[in-house]
Amino acid sequence: MRDMCLRLVALIDALGSYGIDVGRQLSYSNPSTLSKIRRGAAFMDTERLRALGLLRSKLGLHPNLHWILTGEGSALTAKSALNQKQEAEKEILERLVHAAHQHYLLTPAEGKRS
Repeated sequence: MRDMCLRLVALIDALGSYGIDVGRQLSYSNPSTLSKIRRGAAFMDTERLRALGLLRSKLGLHPNLHWILTGEGSALTAKSALNQKQEAEKEILERLVHAAHQHYLLTPAEGKRS
């Protein structure tokens, strides 16, 4: 969890350098939770993490939630968390349709089963 907190803090600081007050944008009423995250004693809840992924820098880049959690990729991405989710859902649906189509082609027609 410590590494995730370090990446999250680095991203919050980067967004702050773009003039984005992350604490205010994510509706934190006081800085105590963000202070705990900075110390590695807590991590952001899932709803706020999702909201963080929807923020956009002045350059139009969004925080990369995958990077925060895994350290893979870059800290900022051109796609928001919502766009990434929609693309993932679309890919899953396409795979399901393809699998169903393949199953239909390989299954004998009704009445012709042996």
